[in-house]
Amino acid sequence: HTICTRYGDCFNSSYDDGACETRCKNNTASDQNFQSKVNSCDACIDSRSCASATFNCAPSCNGVVP
Repeated sequence: HTICTRYGDCFNSSYDDGACETRCKNNTASDQNFQSKVNSCDACIDSRSCASATFNCAPSCNGVVP
């Protein structure tokens, strides 16, 4: 939820965070490593500003959100 909301807040105010959450849940169910990716992304963006998260967390968040 946090990652999807942050993506919408930082990059696209009309982003469908509900659909993002559903995709994350589905990906977690089908890919055992996906939850680890989500945890890494969430930990990276946690206290960063949008700009800082963009530059520092791209490798951690690649594939979690568009």
